[in-house]
Parts: sequence; structure tokens; C-alpha cells
Amino acid sequence: MPSRSVPLCDPTKTESFIPADRVISALDRYLDKNDYDGALKTLLYWKDEAEKIGDDRGLLTVENEAVRSLPQAFEKGGGLCRLRKGAVPYRQA
Repeated sequence: MPSRSVPLCDPTKTESFIPADRVISALDRYLDKNDYDGALKTLLYWKDEAEKIGDDRGLLTVENEAVRSLPQAFEKGGGLCRLRKGAVPYRQA
């Protein structure tokens, strides 16, 4: 029986990733201004985008930034931190 070579990747499939460096820069700008609502909206937007395109690395980046920057804006579940859509952002006293 002849052996068939199997390609390691599908050349017709393109991979998409969120721009993690831009996400973090935008988040830092909001946090520098103590705009926690803007920071949360940015994280929620990019979380949804990462999920839509199947970017697990981007999703992990967004969730990591949420845990680091807005500890009140996430919940534990399913083994990963998931951002809560209705979360009240952390506010400094």
C-alpha cells in the first residue's frame, strides 16, 4: 500500500489573532486615567473577538490582563477566568 503524505497544516486556512500589543496599550491608557469602565469595555470587546476567531492565545492574554488589572471583573468557572459582562469595575477609594 503506498504511503500518503499528510500536510502539517492546511495552506488554505488562515490563522487570525487579536492584536495583543494594541489591546494592552489601550488598556494601559484607560488605567492611567483611572477609567475602569473603559478598560472593562475594552477587555470585553477583545474577549469576544478572540472567541469569535478561535484565538486561544489572545483569549488567555485578555483574561490575564483582566485578572491583573481589574480583579473584580472576572469570575472563576470552567477552569478559566471568564469576564463577567455585568461586572462592576474595581474603583480605588
